[in-house]
Amino acid sequence: MTSLATNLLLGPKNLHTLQLDGNKITAKQINEQFSDIKSLQRLEINDCGLGDDGIANLKLTKIESLKRLGIGGNNLTKVPSAILRSLPSLETIDLSKNRIRALEPCAFCSCNITEILLGHNLLGIDETAISPEAFADTRITALDLSFNYFDQFDASILGMAQPSIRILDLSGNNLGGFHHRLTYTLIALTNLHMAANGIKDIPANLPYEYTRLQYLNISKNRIDYLPNDIASLLPSLRVMDLSHNFIT
Repeated sequence: MTSLATNLLLGPKNLHTLQLDGNKITAKQINEQFSDIKSLQRLEINDCGLGDDGIANLKLTKIESLKRLGIGGNNLTKVPSAILRSLPSLETIDLSKNRIRALEPCAFCSCNITEILLGHNLLGIDETAISPEAFADTRITALDLSFNYFDQFDASILGMAQPSIRILDLSGNNLGGFHHRLTYTLIALTNLHMAANGIKDIPANLPYEYTRLQYLNISKNRIDYLPNDIASLLPSLRVMDLSHNFIT
């Protein structure tokens, strides 16, 4: 679909979710729909090829109830901070599958966002890509940094988000193991995704913070056995995903 009728959504006054993924439509065409969907809570416009300029031209202030916004796969090179600050009810932002290489100071300041999806970007290429102030004045509880070339990831780079993060996704970053630097400053962490990281085993000396984990995803690795004392290593664990490993 390459165009939208101006009155396309004139009928469903209580529409809560709108998904337009994969359609090559312009920001102007999307904006024309907003006067008819003021109760919208979720908008997905992923893979629409809008670019930085197209996203910046969206008039999202017309849908004040928006809680989730999906703008992944739009060739973005930066976080559209101004747009995010104009949405007081926004809780989740999906910025995955873009070309974002840096998080500038105050990238998410003055937002009520609690979940940020940044998988499949370029944030691990430069050591100083994430500013310590990027998450200032936020309460981020879930952060997806999967497939971002973070082979030397250190939790301290998350700056002011460190005390509040409960869910962290580091899948697909070629980390190789359960290094202390991955989680040592994340005092609230309970859910950790470490899929597709080339991990060969679960060591007997896991970092202490792993004792608080309730969920651990280590699927798509090279693990061929579980240690006998797994219960003492991970005493709080409720769910473990070991799918697609080498266990016989």
